[in-house]
Amino acid sequence: MSNRFWFYLGSLVIVAGLYSWRIASVNAINNEVSRIEQTGNQEQIKNITRYVVAQSDDKKLVSLAKRLKYGDKEILKIIIDRAYEINPGSRDITLLASTFHPELKDRVPELDPLYKE
Repeated sequence: MSNRFWFYLGSLVIVAGLYSWRIASVNAINNEVSRIEQTGNQEQIKNITRYVVAQSDDKKLVSLAKRLKYGDKEILKIIIDRAYEINPGSRDITLLASTFHPELKDRVPELDPLYKE
């Protein structure tokens, strides 16, 4: 075999090795970022849960839920469930809670007969 063949074969092996190393590095970085994000989400859920349990004002919880409406749905559910636990007679809170608990949709017209979807 010619020298050119061995040169191209060696170059191909080196390029394949570098490409494999790059893919492994990117995957390791992505896994680390994912782990950090998951840990951060768990900490945030723990902090929100601690705050929500101590909170007794349903209006503050509804305000917080409105501010976080585009955030994590799990955190939003924790806040709305606590607000519903504090004041289940509120039409607004029941309407918010009905997004996570479909069985509450029937209760909204009872609280506000003028409500239409």
